[in-house]
Amino acid sequence: MNTEPDYIEYETAEKALLEIPDGPDRRKARAAVHKNNCVVKYRALDERSKETLREGKLFFSSALGYNDPYDTLMYINYLGLNNSIGGNLWHSLPSYGEQQPDKTAFNYLYSELYNGLPKEKKAQSIYNFLSHIREDAKAAIEELHDNVPGICFAKDCLSPLMWAHYADKHRGFALLYDRKELETAACFLESGEQVLAHRKLYDVEYRTERPDGTEFVEQYLLHQHLKETNTRYRFLHGSNPVDSPVQHPYSQTKLREIILTKSEEWSYEQEPRLLFRPVTIEKERKKQYLEIKPRAIVLGAKMDEEQKREFTDIAKTLGSTLYEAWLDEQTRDYKVVFQEVR
Repeated sequence: MNTEPDYIEYETAEKALLEIPDGPDRRKARAAVHKNNCVVKYRALDERSKETLREGKLFFSSALGYNDPYDTLMYINYLGLNNSIGGNLWHSLPSYGEQQPDKTAFNYLYSELYNGLPKEKKAQSIYNFLSHIREDAKAAIEELHDNVPGICFAKDCLSPLMWAHYADKHRGFALLYDRKELETAACFLESGEQVLAHRKLYDVEYRTERPDGTEFVEQYLLHQHLKETNTRYRFLHGSNPVDSPVQHPYSQTKLREIILTKSEEWSYEQEPRLLFRPVTIEKERKKQYLEIKPRAIVLGAKMDEEQKREFTDIAKTLGSTLYEAWLDEQTRDYKVVFQEVR
């Protein structure tokens, strides 16, 4: 299990750094603080990446834009899903309702649908509901895959693989963002409206099998059906059948498991992911960004001199420490190392 290193307060670090003579030892100590306190965002060298860096913006995305097609893609046992919902609706509606997060809403609304119906009409009603289960389940999977905002990071700013895969084959750059600042920085929509929501960094877990989302999808589909029934009731009667709607009908623990589990083949990434807390599924997701500056910028080992001069100016403007990576030819190890640019 991944464990985070103890956070070093910058005020404490600065006092300690001043006790070290100005020179290589002090710069190494400063780099150690950055590596300890920060997570890493690798960037390809393009104008969009440089523009958002200058503006101090860090945008959220969803699994729709991630490079792993299995990211946030849960496993569903469709036969088990169909049997669970169908069997419970037919045989044990009251006890089934007792298992739901909002028992009052479930029992009231489903009694409206099924209780008192003749046997054949009840069977037809349940059959109609079940006939759409696979289609609705696939829609729920896509909804989750496409609409949960997050930001992916790495833990190691000197990984040769990460530089090759995410930073334009070592020609790009890496941004070191403070872990605490990511959870507290101001968040905005592109319109300028502030987003008031808690955030947390979570470690991605690497496994050989996808998370089983069968029970999650069952809860999700029933909740969607309840909302639709609730809307119909409100239209007919002018009020809600229950005092308060269900806000989070599904397990946040299961939702995070689905979002934060990847194949073990991706384990070299050592990925922390920033999510809103509680995790939300935003059907009409608008672009959101953090207003945050990186504590440090690392230039790739193959970045050309003209680009390095440009990043020197960017780092000065932002107040970020600037580092330069290179391939260590003095050892037999396959190492990427870095040093502070003076």
